[in-house]
This record gives sequence, structure tokens and C-alpha cells, in this order.
Amino acid sequence: MSQKVRIIKVRHAGASVYLGDDSCRNHCWTRNPERIMDWLCDGWRTRFNQHREHRTIRR
Repeated sequence: MSQKVRIIKVRHAGASVYLGDDSCRNHCWTRNPERIMDWLCDGWRTRFNQHREHRTIRR
């Protein structure tokens, strides 16, 4: 069963979030809630796909 979720609004309160290094090896920090949500979703999707490629296939 597949589900789609649409996130309408994101708020962030607190310290800046570390997003990693850019191409020039500079640290990237942000307080922009949309960029933080994109970063979190990318990380979740990457981890999901890593688990998905190692699962057993039903025959």
C-alpha cells in the first residue's frame, strides 16, 4: 500500500541546522524551514532506498 503525504507548512524554531558541506567544502547551515524539510526528506528517501535494494523479492 502506497501513501503520499503533502506537507503544507513547516516551521522551525531553534538553532541552525547543519546541512553538510558544499562543493567547495564550506559548511552549510540554515534556518530556512523549507530547506531543512528538503534535507530531511532526501535523507529519509536515501535510507529507504538503501533498505529497499537489500530486501528479499517475493516470487
